[in-house]
Amino acid sequence: MISDVIGRTYHRCLNRYEVLISKPWTKEETEKLRVSILKYKQDWRKIADEFPDRSLFDIRKHHKCNASTNPNFKLGRWNDIEINLFKKAIKEHGKRWIKVSQIVGTRSPIQCIQFFN
Repeated sequence: MISDVIGRTYHRCLNRYEVLISKPWTKEETEKLRVSILKYKQDWRKIADEFPDRSLFDIRKHHKCNASTNPNFKLGRWNDIEINLFKKAIKEHGKRWIKVSQIVGTRSPIQCIQFFN
């Protein structure tokens, strides 16, 4: 198995493979995902049935990182609390954007990258 050859776990290899083969999401797909999440909540199997050309990994990753499909993320201007949490997270974790996003709590990793730049 390739995971044995390169010294990585099977799941790590699978995740990397999924990232490499996934194609960019269209605006239409993102909107369809947003509607599917509203319809099925977090029933990922039913949501995945709506996307036969996407893996479950790809769907969940897109949702996790996309503010327009994730109701936990805010859109628009950052408030003072978010900015302070962002600065604290950058000091603690540098550019580990998923960690930074988790500390801010209301912004996606992509929003954090954009705010940083």
